[in-house]
Order: sequence, then C-alpha cells, then structure tokens
Amino acid sequence: AQLHIASFGDIDHEPFPLALMDNEGREHVIHLVRGSDQWKWHLAPGIYHWKSGQEHVIPGWKIGLSTSAVALEPGKVSHIQVYIERKKKDVFWL
Repeated sequence: AQLHIASFGDIDHEPFPLALMDNEGREHVIHLVRGSDQWKWHLAPGIYHWKSGQEHVIPGWKIGLSTSAVALEPGKVSHIQVYIERKKKDVFWL
C-alpha cells in the first residue's frame, strides 16, 4: 500500500508530524516534509483516520486535510491533498 500526499499552499516549511489512527486505535505518525509531493510506504493496508486536532498541530500553521479518512489497499496508491498555510498575525494599530 502506498500513500501519495500532494501538498499545496505554503510548502516551504519545517517537517510537521501528523498522526493517523488505524481501526484498532493505534497511532501512526507521518512527517509532512517540505515540497509538494510525498510518498509514504510504511503504513500497512487498512483504513486510517486523522487524529483529531491535526489542523492546528504546529503553532503558527494551519493544515487543511482533503479527507477525514484514507483507505490503503495492497498494490494500490491512495491519494490525499494537504493544504498548508502560515497563520497571519493580527496587526494592531496604536
């Protein structure tokens, strides 16, 4: 099973750890690295759900996930999209 992650937005960033949960409740960490395309081969076939709160896992950044779950099947490639945005700081005028 292969997971293809297509990132867009602010793709020049430090690695972000994101957590997927399998159907048995085990956590699997993937690292979202700099760049637009990534391949993950270390996950076993099955259905994975994003751990809650992943959208704000890194302070100062917002992560948008295209789906709440991904099914990985043997011999197939599953695709997800991830939008990455650096949060803009509020500007206060005195």
